[in-house]
Amino acid sequence: MITKITPDKQKSQALLKMVEITLERLEKTDKKSYPSNTLVDYYDIIHKLLEAIALKGGIKAKGEGSH
Repeated sequence: MITKITPDKQKSQALLKMVEITLERLEKTDKKSYPSNTLVDYYDIIHKLLEAIALKGGIKAKGEGSH
């Protein structure tokens, strides 16, 4: 279910900071030696970016299938 909320710019910024940290760590990781971890990290990055955009725009998805 998608609901309208008050835009949360602070949480959006925090998510972007988490993305930056994950990207920095990925730069130091041997991606070929840890392909599963790399895939999970990139998935997490995309998820956080989309969530940050939604929060900034005042949108929240919750419930089954909202992920």
